[in-house]
Formats: sequence, C-alpha cells, structure tokens
Amino acid sequence: MVLLVAAALRLVMFGDAPPGLQHDEIFKAQEGQLLILRGDWRLFYPSNQGHEGLYVWLPGASYLLFGASVMMIKFPPFVIGMLTVALTYRVIGEIFNRRVAFIAAGLTAVSFWAVFTNRVGLRANLLPLVALLVVWGLHRLIRIKVEKQFEPQSHKDHRENGWRTALLTGLMLGLAIYTYTSSFALYVAYGGFIVTLMIFRRRVFRAAWRQLLLVGVLAGVLALPMVYIRLTDPEGTNRVSTISRPMTEFLAGKPQELIDNGFKLAGMAAFTGDPEWRYNVANRPLFVLPIGLLVYIGFSVALWRVRKQPMISLFLIFATVGLIPSLLTVSAPSYLRSILALPAVMLFVALAIDLIPQKRAVWGLGALVIAVTGVVDANAYFVIWLHNDEVHSIYRDDLAIAAKSLPDDGDGSQVLITTSNTGLDPLLFAYYQPAETAPVTFFDGRTTIALSDQLALLLVSPLSGITPPHADWLTAAQGTTSLPPLYRKDGKIAYEVYQLNAGEALQARLAQVQTRPVYLYAETEFPRGAVDEWAQAIPYPVNFGDMVQLVGVDVAQRDIATEQDGVNIQL
Repeated sequence: MVLLVAAALRLVMFGDAPPGLQHDEIFKAQEGQLLILRGDWRLFYPSNQGHEGLYVWLPGASYLLFGASVMMIKFPPFVIGMLTVALTYRVIGEIFNRRVAFIAAGLTAVSFWAVFTNRVGLRANLLPLVALLVVWGLHRLIRIKVEKQFEPQSHKDHRENGWRTALLTGLMLGLAIYTYTSSFALYVAYGGFIVTLMIFRRRVFRAAWRQLLLVGVLAGVLALPMVYIRLTDPEGTNRVSTISRPMTEFLAGKPQELIDNGFKLAGMAAFTGDPEWRYNVANRPLFVLPIGLLVYIGFSVALWRVRKQPMISLFLIFATVGLIPSLLTVSAPSYLRSILALPAVMLFVALAIDLIPQKRAVWGLGALVIAVTGVVDANAYFVIWLHNDEVHSIYRDDLAIAAKSLPDDGDGSQVLITTSNTGLDPLLFAYYQPAETAPVTFFDGRTTIALSDQLALLLVSPLSGITPPHADWLTAAQGTTSLPPLYRKDGKIAYEVYQLNAGEALQARLAQVQTRPVYLYAETEFPRGAVDEWAQAIPYPVNFGDMVQLVGVDVAQRDIATEQDGVNIQL
C-alpha cells in the first residue's frame, strides 16, 4: 500500500508538476546523452559550476529508452524515489520494527520534501538511497558477526563471515562522494558509528573490526579521485564558493548570518522552511503542527537509545552533520542541500509515535499522521506551489507550450521566441520535442527586437517582454498582426503572439534610422571637439567581420551626459 501511494504521488500529473523543466536538469540530461553518444563519462563535470558524475549515468540509460525527451529526465528520479521508499521500510524494519518502518516509509512516500525531490531530475536524489544502502550494509555486517560469534544457534549461513557484505558496503560508501556535495556527512557518519561501537559495544567491534576496516579502506580508495579533484581543480569548489557567504562572513568575524542559519535549520521540522520557491512553498516547514514537534521528540529518543543501538548514531549524524552544507550557505534551510537528513527525519517521527505503550494504537496514529501529512502536503505541492508565478518562471512550461504550438504541417516560416536565457532555454525547448517544420530563433526581448520582411511568427514571453521603444516596431504599419495569445494550464498568458510580415515597410523604416551619421575611429580615446573633425564618416551598413551589420541607429529622446557623450551599442 505504501508503495502504491508513493507511486501515485510521483506519477500523477507526471509532465505537469513541476510545470516544466528547469535549467539544472538540462545539464544532467545533456551529459547523459553525451555519455551514450560519445562515451564522454567523467567523475566530475565542470558544467553548471561543477558537479559529481554518478547521477549522469541514469539519464544516459534513460536516453536509450526514451530518447531526448521529458520522460528521459523524469524517469530516473521516479525510480530512485520508489527504491528509497522501499529501502526505508526494509532498513528501518530490520533495525527497529515493522511499526517504525511503516511510519517512516509512509512519510517518505507522501511528504512534500520527498515527493518534490523525486519529481525533478537532480543528482541530490541519489544521496538518501545510497545512504540507506550503506546503513543496511553496516547493519547486516554487524548482525552477521554478532550471530556468528555470540548467537551461533541463530546464524543461518555458517559460510557467511561478513566479507562479501563489507565489500559491497565499502563500494556503496566509496561511491557516495560521486552523488552529491552533501555526501561528506555520510563519511562522518561512518566514523561516528565506529566510535559508537568502540565506546558502547566493544565486543561487537572486536568481532567485526576487520570487516569494518575493509569498508573504510575501500571507501577511502574509491573516494580519493574526487577528493583530489576537489582540492586541485579550480572548478572543484566553484559551486560552493558562489553560495558560501555565511561561512565567509563568519571567518571574517561576522557570525550573524551563520547563527541565523543555525536557528532556521533547527526549526525547519515545524517552524521555518526553505525560502526558495524553486524547492518549496517559500518558508513552509517540513511538517504541520503538531506533527513537526514529533521530530524533536524522536531525536531525543534516538539520543537516549544510541548506547543500546549503535546503528542509531548513523541517523543522528545524518540529521546534524548532514545539515552543515545548508548551515554554511545562503538560503537556509535548504531542503536540497539537507537531503541526507531526510531518512533520519522520517525515522524520528516514527520513533516518537512508537513510544505509545499500546502498539495497536501506534499503527492507528501512524496511519493518521501519514494521511494528514499526505493530504496537507499534496495540497501544498499540487495546488499552492504548482500555481505560483515564480515557480512557472523557473520550471519552464511556457517552452513546452511553445513547442506544442508549432504545427506539424508548417510552411517553414521562421518562429521567433523571446526568452530571458538565450543560452539554456533553446536546450530545454528541444526536450519538449517540437515539430521540426520551422526554424526557431530565441532572443532576449528586453534588449533585442526581431524584424522580418517575410512571414514569421513572434512569441513574446512575459519573462522577456518587448520594451516600449521596441514595441513601436510591432505595429500594423510595420506589417505586424496580433494573434490570440498562448495560455498556461492555469489560465495565465504564456506568450503574446504576433505575425510579422513587414515587406517593403521594413526597408522604409530602416531608411528612417540611417539619418544619423556613423563614424570610424581607430584609437581608444576620443579627442575633444566636433566628431567630424577627428573621425572618418562611413556609410551604412557597417559590416563587423561578416558576423553582424549596423544598419541604423534609433536613439531615444533623452539627455545624454556630456562627460561621456555618445551611446554604447553592445554587439
């Protein structure tokens, strides 16, 4: 049942929530394609300010199944999400009991945090799954050694001595560093687990130290290449350096933002939330009250039990050290940078509920908490978050609408689309699989105007609207016809649509902007005096290396400072 609910929340409105693709997803998709098409695989990719390379294999495999499409990007996080829910139940069930496992897995299935993450194609998805595999491996390793040495009558397979489990666990721990930047906390958790065993369960540690050493050594060897990249490659710390203002100011003797981040992270279960609409309903905590308070109760329970159950130390470190990436960076509490804490947070709620002596009541209250969280969080995600304008400006459904608007039987006329990001939006647009019946050109409407003396279609986005001086060129006198706009699914305008066909009117208008003289001057500093006395007048059009031509100048009617007389035109 839990898996069915998890699948439903991750599949419903599959292509519509989030509204569209976002730029971070496109880097992973492109690199996945290149991995398949050219064999271009890397441990670390410098694109998008640098990122780890393990996740890229998943969109690469998805590309083989679905081609360059939205499904290619969305399928890997769906699979990861389902595995994470299933593994949460299995791992926590083995360490604790079925009641705790049911509640923790159920919350993972329905919470906004998990559902959102599993619906976007970002590498952070992998970290909770890998962390759970490491916890599972360590638990099974310890159980094998305990049963073999102290409870031989209950040991099922006398040939199993833990080496195979240690090998697989070390492999998972070593690969973790290639998933997401926050993975360093997983290595701290492993070290903390060893220390906990040495302090509270010395007999177990003495029985398993060889296998635990293998886990650590193998993980260290596998992690070394990424450590080397981080320390030596200038791109290795690029991403962190752009968002680490709290840490930088703390080192400069200004600790206030770091302190504020600490309070925000401490309260994110019930009182504060991620401030960015990119990842959350801005400032919404993880749980509604009073459910969020159970996280703090469960955390206290885990602290109390760590002496008897050393495995709990792993989850405690996930929930503390795992928050450091958000503590040291801007926009705290960042749910994405804190993603390692997700399994621990769900566990703490379950541990708090499991304190109830009547265990039948635990099942009932657990189901109620899951149901309330599911209803509230589904409304937050599919209604509040999905219909926010800022969300639509990030997750670009307008590009999907533009792609669908292109007719399959078009006449080959040019299509011109305004956009705020002329570099990445064309890449996003391609994954919506537009009809290839017309050449499409993107331009920034805030700085550029597109003109055509032949039939062409112009789509103007509210994110990159035509400025008033440029709008003067889009009149009926210039051969422009206004067409019905394209709408988003929430009824708001995605694009204003115009048909361009200026014909001879374009040449007449261009002639009007060729009345101002243009001059050529080879030096870097302008002399004083009349410009025609020291510069050479040249005719239109002015050819710049056969790349672009200056065909005229239309200057707004405004005063220009005499100290810097003139207008700079960026080409």
